[in-house]
Amino acid sequence: MLLTKGWDDMVLEKISVIVPVYNEINNIEKCVSGLVAQTYPEKEIILVDDGSTDGSGDLCDRLAEEYYEVRSVRKERCTGVSDTRNCGIKAAEGEFLVFVDADDEVDVELLYLLRENYTDNSMTVGSLLQKYSDGREICRMWSDTEEVSSVPASKFMQVSEKISGFFSPVCKIFRKDIIWKNKILFDRSFTNGEDRLFVLEYLVHTNKLRLVNKPLYIYNLPAQRRARYNDSRQFDQLLEMHRSALAALGARRDYPIVLSQMAEMFLDNLWGVELCERSFSRKLKVVRKLFKSRTYREIKKGLYKRAQLPLYKAAMRTGSPFAVSLYLHIACRRAERKKRNEA
Repeated sequence: MLLTKGWDDMVLEKISVIVPVYNEINNIEKCVSGLVAQTYPEKEIILVDDGSTDGSGDLCDRLAEEYYEVRSVRKERCTGVSDTRNCGIKAAEGEFLVFVDADDEVDVELLYLLRENYTDNSMTVGSLLQKYSDGREICRMWSDTEEVSSVPASKFMQVSEKISGFFSPVCKIFRKDIIWKNKILFDRSFTNGEDRLFVLEYLVHTNKLRLVNKPLYIYNLPAQRRARYNDSRQFDQLLEMHRSALAALGARRDYPIVLSQMAEMFLDNLWGVELCERSFSRKLKVVRKLFKSRTYREIKKGLYKRAQLPLYKAAMRTGSPFAVSLYLHIACRRAERKKRNEA
């Protein structure tokens, strides 16, 4: 159950909150205000600027001067969110780590409830409210009746199907010693799916999940798809990491859930390829390699079911990289024209 704030009964180990920042000058102050106001007293807030060009780095420095809990770490050039989070991990002085994105919002009791409900060898997860640009809000929790649920770690894929944002690193609390001992860092070679890989690697060192069934984190989803994707090697690596986690936690029976989620990721990944600023022939080359991957061979039956648009379904059914690439190319051009006409 959720416990009241009885600090005398609680060991106040420091929590390091790691906030990667890249060109977020309009959001940083609101994010920091929400973190400074946290009811958990023993905390540090590490703002890691990823070579911003809009003055975000200078603002992080000023906030560090204004609030004693805030520290500012600056990188000379942009190297991506994975490297930025890793810099935060290396700079952290706390026994626990919590990740927050600079453009998101948090409940004032986020740190308290994550720490209060943490137990040894567990991963404690708060409920995440997904906020869309059109005003829609979705928050899927494990239970509507229990304040906190304890679930065997072997059910992690079942949990991921039911709750929002399970494979995101935000709205969770991690022990730093587990991360250091097992050399768990965000993989810089990934531009998409690095969060999932990090959570999977941490999960194999747990034996239960502690699920706080209360919205503690507002995740603001971007209005547009992002132009980033994984190549065939990275997709195969993700699939293999899922296999390893299932084997380590005794959950091989949930492999069909993995394949279903990987099919959805594969479809999103193809959109990411199309959105990149490259020629059609270069994007087609990437898609062809993806269709030759071991992952594609395992998930291709589920791709047709996951593709929601009729023409996309038809393109996927052909199994032709060219047909899929051509559909995506035409669909994106039509969307661009529609957007220009509406403007």
